[in-house]
Amino acid sequence: MGARLKLIRAREHMEVLGDELSAFSAEDPYRITHDANADGSEHVFRAKTTKAPPPFLGVIIGDALQNMRSVLEHLAWGLAFKDKGGEPSRSTGFPVYRTESAFFEVNKKTGTYSSRSGAHKIAEITNTKARAAIQGLQPYKRADPNEDWLYILNELARVDRHQSLSVIRAVNPSATYGWRKRGTRSAFVFDPSVIRRTDILLLQPFEDGAVIAHFRFNEPEMEVDFQSPPYIAFRNEGPAKSLHVLHTLKSIHRHIDEVVVPKLERFF
Repeated sequence: MGARLKLIRAREHMEVLGDELSAFSAEDPYRITHDANADGSEHVFRAKTTKAPPPFLGVIIGDALQNMRSVLEHLAWGLAFKDKGGEPSRSTGFPVYRTESAFFEVNKKTGTYSSRSGAHKIAEITNTKARAAIQGLQPYKRADPNEDWLYILNELARVDRHQSLSVIRAVNPSATYGWRKRGTRSAFVFDPSVIRRTDILLLQPFEDGAVIAHFRFNEPEMEVDFQSPPYIAFRNEGPAKSLHVLHTLKSIHRHIDEVVVPKLERFF
């Protein structure tokens, strides 16, 4: 089935992307600098960048996204083709809507579904169970549509069709930190009894010179260990902003492969 082949091709693009991201990280393009005041009661960590992510990464990401978005179109078109016994109209497609009202939008003049509606896109799929399955996959069915993988895919693919996607280094949400007294051999720990204030800008752009972590203690002579593993994130506004690029693509791929395709391919 064409949808499965598109999914395979998307995975190949992600494998290339993973290799390119590893190669970029191996160049040590980012560092974290650490400054402390004289008595050790205040510690500031700043971003230090020497090289931005290469623009061609956005092209590879876009190729993976368009292949995955095409999987959805193949499924909708294939179901309509099967039901009609021939080629469906160009209006047939796989809808991705974050509100139920937009999915079922009605043309006030005709009383039928608007050409912009999701219901119109699947009107030529006559199998009611297949249509219900597509409706059940819609972002508006989720508690937070902005976190739905199909919505994130749809928005990223839309941006990619009109402009190059860009990525940035961001402060990793898995950053680790701890502190201890200077000169001791004890482990670095999170001890709230000695901290006065902690500011850690997780998921914020890793821009040269920007403060990414600031620790203030109630007592002097403190040491701080702060680690933020490499984290390449989407720059663009929207539901994917600051999300880890490769993890996001893999999550979208897994959702299509393990949820979307199995729910629909049984109707072929």
